Amino acid sequence: MKLEGILPVIPTPFKTEGQIDIESFKRLLDLAIHEGASGVCLFAAGAEFYKLSWEEKTELFEIAINHCKDRILVVATVSNHGTYHAIQEREYYEKRGADAINLMPPSFAAPSGTMIASHVIDVAKDAVVPLIIQYAPALLGFDLDREFFEKVGKSINDIYIKLEADPVGPVITSLIKTMGNDVKIITGNGGINMLESFQRGSCAVMPGVATLLPYVKIYEKFKSIGYEGAIDLYNKFLPHMQFIQRDIECFVAMEKIILYKRGIIDNPMCRKPYNYPDELTKEILLQSYKEIKKIFYS
Repeated sequence: MKLEGILPVIPTPFKTEGQIDIESFKRLLDLAIHEGASGVCLFAAGAEFYKLSWEEKTELFEIAINHCKDRILVVATVSNHGTYHAIQEREYYEKRGADAINLMPPSFAAPSGTMIASHVIDVAKDAVVPLIIQYAPALLGFDLDREFFEKVGKSINDIYIKLEADPVGPVITSLIKTMGNDVKIITGNGGINMLESFQRGSCAVMPGVATLLPYVKIYEKFKSIGYEGAIDLYNKFLPHMQFIQRDIECFVAMEKIILYKRGIIDNPMCRKPYNYPDELTKEILLQSYKEIKKIFYS
């Protein structure tokens, strides 16, 4: 199995009182399926994973596995900073049907590259599904060096890197050179660099789900015709991608505002603490979505 195409992160919908909204969550999964995603990613940063309990994660995971069975791939994110618990998380998701594991490296207390490599290798040991290492320097608070990637590349066979570096293009080329052609690159950052990433060898993009169809159409154009065939659609979508590139809290809130506008979720709220956009930002966001709707959804 190869992860490729568009793999959106599914945000966690909440009710007014703060509980998880299960029915809205199911509609988010249906949206991903209907608009052509090749898989969904659960509990990444765009899902407010750091505000969810383990019980909430397992409930949502079981729902996703049952809802998506034989329809779409499910990627589960392991984010525990302790290696012992991260291994338990990975085993839980794997045994219950996850198609791949997205691993967030530990960052609290500024661990060294050697410590992080040890964590990643230990969590991946005995895994029977592909492992995605989420490399997001802005979220981690530091960069990982060449030695780290060489070490994990030699120790893990079926490995992907979810890359959210800036600039992303040269890093993709450097990673492939360092780790060999066996490494597969998934691009994050809301897909804003998706065309360059595909040109440099990326196999997938992991954006949000609120305006998924444009990503799918751009990807399909690139696969069938190449860069020249996709650039026009990409340029039409680029202003929207640029506008939503905020800190992760604001990005998630903006995704939910659009999803609420579309009638996919019943409430656009995020769990506190949050960085919710002001009224003018929301107004501009919905104007942007209106234009996207004309171009891609008509």
